[in-house]
Amino acid sequence: MQNALRARVLELAIQIDKNVPGANKIDVAQGATVAVTREVAAVTNNITTNTVYGNQNTTTVSNTGAGASISVQINQGDVAALQKALQEIGLPEGDAEELVTIVQSEAPLDPAKEPFGAKTKAWLGANLGKAADKLGFAVAAKLIADAISAYYGLA
Repeated sequence: MQNALRARVLELAIQIDKNVPGANKIDVAQGATVAVTREVAAVTNNITTNTVYGNQNTTTVSNTGAGASISVQINQGDVAALQKALQEIGLPEGDAEELVTIVQSEAPLDPAKEPFGAKTKAWLGANLGKAADKLGFAVAAKLIADAISAYYGLA
């Protein structure tokens, strides 16, 4: 337990140092006060939440018809879980691998407005129907979007 706590505190310090400008210049022993912008507060809150509590995203879709149910859990950056989820949604293995490779190769354009990159959107537009046979187009589209968002840590 102590080692896990130490590791998380260290990771928290490293991530804040990497992502918050001037964080390494603050001397808390001297009682320093720092003006914090909303952006810095949001970044720090996100880092703290993901580091301390862990970024575990769960996507669940249930349907009462014929016992259909899909539950997908993907941690941020978990390639194997994304691959497995895409195949469970109904993408053939090769197509799931291809989409995972594309998703890994690009970051979200604007997580708040447009979470998918151009290559991901193009692939989805051309291939989404492959998963629609199993679940229907709307359900497949929602599940695939949720799985990719969870992989990016946006869910």
